[in-house]
Amino acid sequence: MRIMIHHARVLAAALALTAAAARPGLAQPRAECRAMIAAVQRDMRRVEAWSRIPRCGAEGAAAVADAFERNRRSTDVSFWTRFGDVAIDLHHPALLRSALRVAADSAASFPARALGLQLALTLHDPNANFARGHHPLGLDAILAGGVGENTPRGEPCIVPALASLLPAYTAPLPADAPARITATVDAIAADRRAPATLRHMARCIAREVRGQTPVPGHGAHHH
Repeated sequence: MRIMIHHARVLAAALALTAAAARPGLAQPRAECRAMIAAVQRDMRRVEAWSRIPRCGAEGAAAVADAFERNRRSTDVSFWTRFGDVAIDLHHPALLRSALRVAADSAASFPARALGLQLALTLHDPNANFARGHHPLGLDAILAGGVGENTPRGEPCIVPALASLLPAYTAPLPADAPARITATVDAIAADRRAPATLRHMARCIAREVRGQTPVPGHGAHHH
């Protein structure tokens, strides 16, 4: 039953993300979007000003992706948590490219790289979430290093989110997105210089994308 539920969840997410679309009632007028994007680009640290950017569609996604890469060396977990809440509201190829670049960048800060991995996971499956003890972790805990290596054997490190996520704006990812994700996370997992927590997160994502995440009572599942 759990396996069937997972298949249904992944299929529903895939169907929802096959065409570019804004969540009904959320589209922002283009002129307002340009003004908002210009304002936040002048002061990228004012995360509260980003809250409506996901409503700006492709332009908003490009602005968020650019800001993510520009700030990659920041170690401020509070900033990344608030910024991550904005980024997770977008499903766009530009964000995937930035997420994978930042996650793979050894010069980027730990919370920035951890957010890159969380975004890669969310872009692969909007309803997947890192977990500890079968419970989904909040973004603040994830960025503070809460996804530990000591997950008991057979216990999933990724579980369905508590609530289904419908991004404010969605656009199709390229057909090779799973291959890009696995190539990046495999490289991180194999990098002995990378923090152990990031390597563990990367291994979790690799298993999830390949359909090998353990499901309690069922060993591994397959998409």
